[in-house]
Amino acid sequence: MIDKQTFRRRVLLRIIGHPVTTWSGVASVALGTVAMFLSDPAIPAFAAVTALLVSLGMAGYNLIYRVEDLSKDTIANIQGEEEEKVARRLQTLRVKLTEDRDERDEQALDDLVALVGAFRDERSIVRQLDTVTATEILVGVDRLFEQCVSALEGSIKNRELMERLSREASEPLRAQREEVIAQVQAGVRELGNILSGAQKLVARKVASDGSATAIKSETEELRRSLELASRVEERMRGLGGEHQYDEYLKET
Repeated sequence: MIDKQTFRRRVLLRIIGHPVTTWSGVASVALGTVAMFLSDPAIPAFAAVTALLVSLGMAGYNLIYRVEDLSKDTIANIQGEEEEKVARRLQTLRVKLTEDRDERDEQALDDLVALVGAFRDERSIVRQLDTVTATEILVGVDRLFEQCVSALEGSIKNRELMERLSREASEPLRAQREEVIAQVQAGVRELGNILSGAQKLVARKVASDGSATAIKSETEELRRSLELASRVEERMRGLGGEHQYDEYLKET
């Protein structure tokens, strides 16, 4: 989700940061300063006012005629930065998950990333659905993805703490780790069900014999998959995230 304040600040900076706007403004200040120390300041003063008008004119032009293009570019830049940040986060997480002999958690992460990528792809089947349904699916997918990743990050802290405890003392943490893995796997299955439901719904809509009743049935099935995914997300949130074990780690 793009922060509105960050977005507005970036757009404003692009409006006033155009080279013509910036350098004309600098020239206006410089010429105005020079004019103050001359006995005949008419020419530099006129040039300073002209440069100021050029600077304001370019800023006004960008604000009126180019704000939409600048906004699109800004959104693309912010999204690109967010994607790079998420990619680094996932890479760091996967490396840490491979440090034990249990491959279930990294396999769950790989499946999760692959499925979410299928939803977000420009060619995704979801983009062939109506806007309301597509938005509902993508928002739900993003929320479930975040909860699963956060829970897996928490499992790293869990493992670090278990390594410092006796087997008996760490048993509750082992059970909780198993629950995290099971819930992430359940989340992956629900994402697969949602993607399958979206494919069936699109197929019904494009089929020549697709009836309104059949389409309604597929839509309802898709909604049920979304509801199940939402319940999985709620359970994941209840399991805690990356900072769940900080208090225990500090005490030990």
